[in-house]
Amino acid sequence: MMLRDQIIEKTTELFVHNGVKSMRMDDIASELGISKRTIYEQFSDRESLIEACARHFFEMKNAHHEQRVAEAHDIIEAFILLLEDWDEMMKTDMNFMKDLSRFYPAIHKKIHEENHRRGRERLKSSLQQAVDEGLFKPGLNLDFTVVALMASISTVFAKPSVYEEVKVSMLDAFKYITILFFRGISTQKGIRLIDNTYGKYFSKELFSDTDQHDPGVNRVGI
Repeated sequence: MMLRDQIIEKTTELFVHNGVKSMRMDDIASELGISKRTIYEQFSDRESLIEACARHFFEMKNAHHEQRVAEAHDIIEAFILLLEDWDEMMKTDMNFMKDLSRFYPAIHKKIHEENHRRGRERLKSSLQQAVDEGLFKPGLNLDFTVVALMASISTVFAKPSVYEEVKVSMLDAFKYITILFFRGISTQKGIRLIDNTYGKYFSKELFSDTDQHDPGVNRVGI
């Protein structure tokens, strides 16, 4: 591994676990066992190092996303597996991005916009795959569906206190909104698959009332 890549990889770990602001360049150099001058030979300034680390952080997340998708038997299970990862992501990604947003807003804005755009493209592709497999309803306006889903999810992070009032954690609120959204655009085949799949991964209590008024849906696994 090249020296620049080693610096990025180790510094990213330090930023995620200790905070971006708290890690001085002297601290980073000490942890890496190199001089601060060596770091500046690879990066023009602290901001360029931080931006490189932010990109590396999301490259790792995207690689993990692809791995989870590859592990799934179908696109809905892929979504479920990704939802499983949100517990850890909420503890690391959110803190890291909040740090960037607070202390390095320009870098945060650039990285956030890039990943938002990439996420929209990836989600649209996944939705199309589910339509092709007969799991989601044909004729969906995929661009609108992507925007609507992402807007629904954003409310979980924008106003977490709303869910705390009804004693639902932010993580469970995210899972619940996502599953309900997917069920709403699913065919009967997709609904049965969702119910069977999320029944294996999530608590029965969280989704226990989802179909209590819909006798036509098979609620296997709940």
